[in-house]
Amino acid sequence: MRLTLRVWRQAGPEDGGRYEVYEVADAEPEMSGRLVDEGVEPVAFASDCREGICGACGVTVDGRPHGPAENTPSCHQRLGSYSDGDTLRIEPLRAAVFPVIRDLVVDRSAL
Repeated sequence: MRLTLRVWRQAGPEDGGRYEVYEVADAEPEMSGRLVDEGVEPVAFASDCREGICGACGVTVDGRPHGPAENTPSCHQRLGSYSDGDTLRIEPLRAAVFPVIRDLVVDRSAL
């Protein structure tokens, strides 16, 4: 499956941030990122619970918290929800109380 990923990248809280586009020509449900193999710094994201139940990652996919499947945290969203040629916009949750630390990582210390 071919996907285009528009991923929010931000070096730190003071950086303005921007979207970077990644073309994935052979997306499969079993795949993991290849950015490190390509010499690109991996996208930073948070996952504290290790259980896939908390939703604490603070990620939105196409403007929806966590992604297309309702009541499902981002880490349990599956590529089967998408079609060949789709473009996904992945960004941090936009809330003043959760400033972006880096890429997709938000500061949840106010919780």
